[in-house]
Amino acid sequence: MGRYAVVDKSGNVTNVIVWDGKTAYTPPEGTELIEVEGVAGPGWTYKDGEFIAPVEETEDEEEVEEVQE
Repeated sequence: MGRYAVVDKSGNVTNVIVWDGKTAYTPPEGTELIEVEGVAGPGWTYKDGEFIAPVEETEDEEEVEEVQE
């Protein structure tokens, strides 16, 4: 069994599934499966053969957003 990221056309990881790679399975329309070796999950992106973690906001960025509202 392996872990596969469901990646949309924009490179966004929308889900991660466990799949044996053999049983018939068709990912949702407009997506593809990419085997995950390491860590990846929803909210990540896939570009140039690599999974990229989402950028987390720092406290300073959160304070700026509150001031701007």
